[in-house]
Amino acid sequence: MASFLEDLQRVYPLREGIEGHRSILREIYRAGHISLHQLAVVTRIALPLLAGVVNFLIEKEILARIPEGILYTEKGMTFIERELRFYGFGLSACDKCQSFPVFLSSRWDETLDHLKD
Repeated sequence: MASFLEDLQRVYPLREGIEGHRSILREIYRAGHISLHQLAVVTRIALPLLAGVVNFLIEKEILARIPEGILYTEKGMTFIERELRFYGFGLSACDKCQSFPVFLSSRWDETLDHLKD
């Protein structure tokens, strides 16, 4: 993945470097789907530069655009989970514990199968 992030940094250099690109990928993963404007707010990366990075990732079929914003494609999700070892797709709030973050995975079946073995 470092090579992918390094290549991304060469094409779209960020002041934050590779960690800036990693934060973009992480925040999209955490949100599940997120608007470009909200992504700019949470990553503190300028909107025009962020749009370029996102469009590049859409061309590479890592991300997709939907009316609600951007999200990972299945190919992108698999790649990010494998290469960056992200786990816990989406971030949901728990009403019972006053919005303490609860990490949920869209791949619970795989997790349960692994635990059964």
